[in-house]
Amino acid sequence: MKIKEDSKIYKKRLVLSSISRKVKQIKDAKIRNAQSDNEAIFWGSRTTNQLLMMFLYNKNKDLVFKKFNDWKAENKTVKKGEKAIMVWGQPSAIQKQKEAERKGEDFDPNSEDRSLFPICFLFSNLQVM
Repeated sequence: MKIKEDSKIYKKRLVLSSISRKVKQIKDAKIRNAQSDNEAIFWGSRTTNQLLMMFLYNKNKDLVFKKFNDWKAENKTVKKGEKAIMVWGQPSAIQKQKEAERKGEDFDPNSEDRSLFPICFLFSNLQVM
């Protein structure tokens, strides 16, 4: 699946990529400046999404983030005008693999499937009613 360079989603991917690079720099600095091996291991084991949530989005520890359809499945409605936060979704290959397994089919991912991380849009419990 090619993403057109003039599309809204392409521009959002660029923004999320830029933020992710900054988060990676913070992670690397935390590992370098760790006071103990356990602290270095802690920072080294954090994923980009975990760090995005930790540093940018989840200042309030009581927040719960879910996708639009997950809130909808709980009979919750996202309030009008609310903006989703962006994190990286599962790689396309994993999503297609799960779909193939559910259908009882085989799936052989190509290089694009393995490398494309879609954007996942999340809303917090403060954004729903």
